[in-house]
Amino acid sequence: MPPGVHVRRPVHDDAAAIVAVVRAAETVACGHSLAGVGDVLYDWADPRFSLERDAWVAVNEDGALVAYAYSWATDPTETIDIYGVVHPDVDERGLDAHLMDIALRRAGEQSAAAGLDARDVTVSAWCLRGDARRRELYERLGFKRTRVFLHMVMAAADLPEPPPWPDGITATPFRPGLDERTLHAVLEEAFLDHFRPRPIPFDVWSAQVLADQDFDPDLVLIARDGDDAAGAVVALTLPDAGCVVQLGVRRAWRGRGVGTALLVYALHLLAARGCESLSLGVDSESPTGAADLYRRVGMRPQHENDIYERALGEGA
Repeated sequence: MPPGVHVRRPVHDDAAAIVAVVRAAETVACGHSLAGVGDVLYDWADPRFSLERDAWVAVNEDGALVAYAYSWATDPTETIDIYGVVHPDVDERGLDAHLMDIALRRAGEQSAAAGLDARDVTVSAWCLRGDARRRELYERLGFKRTRVFLHMVMAAADLPEPPPWPDGITATPFRPGLDERTLHAVLEEAFLDHFRPRPIPFDVWSAQVLADQDFDPDLVLIARDGDDAAGAVVALTLPDAGCVVQLGVRRAWRGRGVGTALLVYALHLLAARGCESLSLGVDSESPTGAADLYRRVGMRPQHENDIYERALGEGA
């Protein structure tokens, strides 16, 4: 631990300070950051996540928050996600390792509470490709890179014209009070093919997505084939960019251009709001070919997020 730094549990009023740390660290690692308070509150909205047990912040002698970490075990039988970020102005070598030790110990408690052998539990962490110090820490602790996610961007000025909707498909704006369960069901089915899919109960999803301070029903589209919902897209306007945060097409409707149409129309909605930069994140190995779809539209990778994993009990 660096001198004068102590660790405590976070409170909701810490969200903005946590985001300031994240933005500073990401800017050093890759030159920019889109992190916002909504990202932190999204995690905390999950009732399965406990600020009192699963998260920590580090504060310096002046009372300034300089680091944040958590161990998130919504389903320990799949993976336990651990995360830590330290402000680049802090001598983070000791603090990074200390927070990682705390998070791994908590992951051990979470796996034991679920009746699991630590050797059978996977812990997962991510870092930006440019964050060499964090990568070195992960590798020193036995983590291996298992997946790469791309942050893709394009300029609104380069948007292609919206394509025609496939035969039989129409798109309707999200209707508050009517479409909540439809939107949830579409995205849940679509993301069954995602890397390490995790079903999200409706009440959890509703608290995270619909109650998000940035959620805008006018930036949500549902593609319909008669009475069936074929796909959906959710977009947000952020301070530095317009972002497509969820895009999914149900399996029976894939390969017909539904995803391309949803994406381009959503990007045009963001551009109409004045967003000059448009972005999204995607699994580089998505079995649905999502990354290739985004490239065809004109989006290009801006930076990479690496996923690192190891067995929780490895080396224990």
